[in-house]
Amino acid sequence: MQSTDSPKVSTYTLKNGNSSQLFGVHGAGGMLFFGNLISVLDNQVNFSIMQLDGLDRADTGPPNLNIIDLSNYYADDIEKLLTLGPTFVCGLYGPIVLETGQRLLERGLKVDALIIFDSTAPLLIDRPSLGPIKTVITNPVRKWLAIPDNLGFADWARRKLRTKQIHQPSKNIFSRINGELVKNYTPKRYPGLIWLIRSEQFAAKPSKNKHLVRWSKITNQLEVAHTSGTHHTMWEKPHLANFGETINKIVSDKKK
Repeated sequence: MQSTDSPKVSTYTLKNGNSSQLFGVHGAGGMLFFGNLISVLDNQVNFSIMQLDGLDRADTGPPNLNIIDLSNYYADDIEKLLTLGPTFVCGLYGPIVLETGQRLLERGLKVDALIIFDSTAPLLIDRPSLGPIKTVITNPVRKWLAIPDNLGFADWARRKLRTKQIHQPSKNIFSRINGELVKNYTPKRYPGLIWLIRSEQFAAKPSKNKHLVRWSKITNQLEVAHTSGTHHTMWEKPHLANFGETINKIVSDKKK
């Protein structure tokens, strides 16, 4: 559990349904995407998203952060919000979704399924023991991106997105941060159900079949669904509706 001086997780409930609970977790930049789902998720779904404060700032962020710590912080907040309905954990970055699910199961809590959005799984290989890791938006990187000293990276990215000055930021800077989170990380096999939602773009690329191979090694309960669009346009119209339908079907089927 979090101590009084633990880093703070910001949690926002975007839909106040009274049935299934869906929790969106991510490393850096995830909140830029989760908000798009508000308009397409079923009204019966209770949808909450969370992100660790300061994760994308090297100067104010947690100095020693790794995926185990981050997932425990998310599990703390999820545990406080749990009701009796079916529970799902979803996200764009597979390793964090996976590890959050592991943390919840270790606490004796029920997770009906993990829902991975077009992401690969961490490798089941021997790696160095888990050690402290620092966030990676360093001062040289901030200077290169011309980020004002008084502005957090996420706020900077949102402003750039609104003014169309950057596109798909997660492909570069955000993925670099999330890559640091899983450095020196060795996952365990997951004993529950995992849904992998694949974009048509990734599903059509033989090089992306590694996603299926890796997730099948993580769990023996892997289900796969497909949605229209690319890895990035699945979050936008006209593909967003199909993406939402896919999530709703997974959640509603579990309620039966």
